[in-house]
Amino acid sequence: MPLQCYERAEAALENCMVFGSKTGTWGICAEDASAIAQLLGLHDHQLDTAPLHQVVDAERQLRLFVASNAASPLTKRSAK
Repeated sequence: MPLQCYERAEAALENCMVFGSKTGTWGICAEDASAIAQLLGLHDHQLDTAPLHQVVDAERQLRLFVASNAASPLTKRSAK
């Protein structure tokens, strides 16, 4: 479930970026909003239950990933 949640939310954000860049209208449709809301709920649950050192380590890993400009590993996984 969690991995699918991330994949759906990433696809939703991609949809928003494609639509916005084509039309100049930026927003989130209801279907995409649902996928993003589900991921945010999962994130809230993880923050509520994870030990602080794991949250700090995850944030460090995320910062390294964002700074690397690497493609999303979820996109690579979906393409297989």
